[in-house]
Amino acid sequence: MEEINLREVFDFYMSKILFIIIAVAICLIGGNLYSKFIKVPKFESNTKIVLVSNQKETTKSDLTFNQGLVDEYTVVVKSEKTLKTVLEDLNLGDKYTTSQLSKMISVSSVEKTSVINIKVTSTDAEEAANIANNLSDVFAQVVKDIYSLDNVYILDRAEVNKKAINDSIVKENVIYFLAGFVLSVGVLFVVFYFDDSIKNSDEIEKKFNVVVIGNVPLEERGM
Repeated sequence: MEEINLREVFDFYMSKILFIIIAVAICLIGGNLYSKFIKVPKFESNTKIVLVSNQKETTKSDLTFNQGLVDEYTVVVKSEKTLKTVLEDLNLGDKYTTSQLSKMISVSSVEKTSVINIKVTSTDAEEAANIANNLSDVFAQVVKDIYSLDNVYILDRAEVNKKAINDSIVKENVIYFLAGFVLSVGVLFVVFYFDDSIKNSDEIEKKFNVVVIGNVPLEERGM
């Protein structure tokens, strides 16, 4: 494998600095045009549900029991029965399938508590909040029907969040800058690596193991 002279690589990149700058500029401009005119904004709303005991006082065993049910309740939230009810309640059956709706929903539990956080992501801010709130209501009823328990309390209702979660100018421009830089540097490295042309007398001596005894300067002809 041919050895790479780091000094030659550095000099090559410095000679192509304008190409790198132009490539980065194109990525920045193209990326920002995409963000402004093509990219679909996504909005997020979440609601919190707490699992409480039916008893007046919650014991340590009750808390442990409820925490153990968190994973099971997570499955209930994204079950076919629950999602179908939500689609029917909000008249979204023509817009989403249960599979599509499931991908819009994420469920997590607050560590060391019996609180479940339901998060809904949509291209419509109001729709995200409506789905989250209706889903929490349906979930509470489904749990009551399945377990014959009335131990689900909606701690926080979802609110409309008008700020898109995928709208971060600084983060996006950093990504576009890095993409342009890495791409241009990668292309130039490939060009440098596979370029076997001889550029100076030193390369002749190294390649053919001979001594160059003289150079003929290039004559610049006037018009």
